[in-house]
Amino acid sequence: MVISSSERRSGQAFLDRIAWLAARVRQGELIVQLRDRELPVRERAALGRALLQRTRERHHRVIINDRLDLALALGADGAHLPEAGVSPRDARSLLGVGAWISRAVHSRVPELSDGALDAVVLSPVVAPRKGRQALGVAALRGFRPVSAGLYALGGVGAPESEACLRGGADGIAVISAALGSDEPIELLTALGVLDDSNRR
Repeated sequence: MVISSSERRSGQAFLDRIAWLAARVRQGELIVQLRDRELPVRERAALGRALLQRTRERHHRVIINDRLDLALALGADGAHLPEAGVSPRDARSLLGVGAWISRAVHSRVPELSDGALDAVVLSPVVAPRKGRQALGVAALRGFRPVSAGLYALGGVGAPESEACLRGGADGIAVISAALGSDEPIELLTALGVLDDSNRR
């Protein structure tokens, strides 16, 4: 999962990086989370439409952070919910059975018995983030009883991804590791999602 951040890469440079990733990740295995909550809604909507154009051909997903109304208006593939946001069950009711819904979790195993979530994004795992201390890779093990997929976020790059996957994560959520200045071939290789036929 790649999370948008105007601080790391914005505008056309961001869209170009997503297009680059979309072409190199195996079909259907890239999730782009449109965050950028500081953007005016019109700009965020325009960015969402552009993301959908760059990911649809290879069947990757675009999900919208928090704004369920925007996800519906854009025809996005789903939404990412803040830990204290709308309930997964209500989001599922609004977005539909086929929507892909994830939720942020920072310290505890959430109640997932209703099966409304596709994934939990645990943060921060490796490095402190937003004033929160890193939980450590070992924290991933405590989330394995949940039925939803588990993504590790927070300081996870290519070197750390293997440990997170061994520790129980099903996938990785990244910002800098995907949007930094270097092409993230090493990260895609470490995650096993690189489409070798489109390497360059």
